[in-house]
Amino acid sequence: MASTAATRIAMTCFFISAPSDLKWNRRRLPTQAGRPARPVWDRKVPAKTEGGGGGGGGAPPPPPPPAAGAPPGPPPRLVRFMAKRSLFGRGPVGWGMRRMGHIPVDRTSGAVAYRRARRWLERGDVVGVFPEATISRSWLVKPLRRGVAALAIEAGVPIVPVVTWGGHRILTVDGHRSLRRRIPVTIRVGEPLTAAAGETAEELTARLQDALAALLDAAMDAYPDSPRGDDDRWWLPHDRGGTAPDPETAHALDIAAVARIGDSLE
Repeated sequence: MASTAATRIAMTCFFISAPSDLKWNRRRLPTQAGRPARPVWDRKVPAKTEGGGGGGGGAPPPPPPPAAGAPPGPPPRLVRFMAKRSLFGRGPVGWGMRRMGHIPVDRTSGAVAYRRARRWLERGDVVGVFPEATISRSWLVKPLRRGVAALAIEAGVPIVPVVTWGGHRILTVDGHRSLRRRIPVTIRVGEPLTAAAGETAEELTARLQDALAALLDAAMDAYPDSPRGDDDRWWLPHDRGGTAPDPETAHALDIAAVARIGDSLE
């Protein structure tokens, strides 16, 4: 739903839920100078799904898992976000993450988080996953990990792809932040993806990758704002006149950034 902390853009959030009506938990978007960001919603979620529902978002960076947001609608299906383990440490953020039942993920060994996510699904909750594993500095969808598709197939639930665009202009990696008011943030929700009979996790992951890329393209095409000058083109991808690095260069930067905190994307 994009990564995965701090208001970023098109992230990779996957909301996977168990049976019953697919409903979304209201969440407050991050604020700018004491005022909420201006969201632009594009919602296409069926009112009813068979055997559960799921969702995912992909591309550039978004807000921290609890603040990432979900399309407005009736409660009370809670979203249990899978987020990097460091967010669950000491301090108010860690306390909040634990109290809200979010799921800490060890990037080098995700089996424990996988089992916890499966239990939440069995209880009827929604699980939010960022399958890119980190913020994409290219602002494009990174290659996805197969864990989301594997979990969806095993639990028998669909994946709802979700992409957000614009949040990275408020706060993201490498020191980019802004207190300018009324920066638009677009959130697009795609059609649920259900694994076909005999479909592998790799095949479902490829379909999800395509769905997220299409949603991101649509979000950028319809985005109601543009750079104010050449020095404001950092938030656009390289193939849209921006100064963001190409995907290959961005991947190397992502790996280096994660290594600096003693973690790994491998």
